[in-house]
Amino acid sequence: MKNIDEQIRNLLASATCGLSDFDVKNASEFIDHNEFGVAFELICDQLYENESQISSELIADISRIAKLMQLEDNSWSFLKENVG
Repeated sequence: MKNIDEQIRNLLASATCGLSDFDVKNASEFIDHNEFGVAFELICDQLYENESQISSELIADISRIAKLMQLEDNSWSFLKENVG
């Protein structure tokens, strides 16, 4: 799972501009405790809730990570509305 660990950390680093400090801290703690799915969900949900504009590159990263984690598309696809 180290590969997932690194990829989720990279995702968090890429998404920090759209997340509050509180969300970044929480996601980091989930990652530190190997709760990758919870961290991924928190990042996606908060980007959406904050109506953060995200790049198509970030969506591609999110999609790739979701596939690697064998998550359903509905766990992240709502973020496509925020691509700008």
